[in-house]
Amino acid sequence: MEIYGEVADSKSLCHGCTTFSVTAKPVCLSFPVAKGLLVRTPGPADPGGGNTACIWIGGPRVTADTSATGGMCLPPGSALVLPCSDPSLIYAISTTGGQILSWMGV
Repeated sequence: MEIYGEVADSKSLCHGCTTFSVTAKPVCLSFPVAKGLLVRTPGPADPGGGNTACIWIGGPRVTADTSATGGMCLPPGSALVLPCSDPSLIYAISTTGGQILSWMGV
């Protein structure tokens, strides 16, 4: 699993990024959060040019489409705050490999 970031203790700022492709996986590992998880997809103005496809956010069975299991589509350059107590329960997937999702506990 390609999950990168810093998780020290409950008083630290926890952040990182995860690369997604066509298989759903957790956005990040579990760590203490006060309000939830802020997620953002790099856009065209970001260093490296950003993502080229949407990342779909949802539960463990999220798919990258608009059917009943399709999650919320996060296009390149978009951000979303997800209220949660355990960020490891948030999953993501994309239709294209190499798509990045940055995350930060809030």
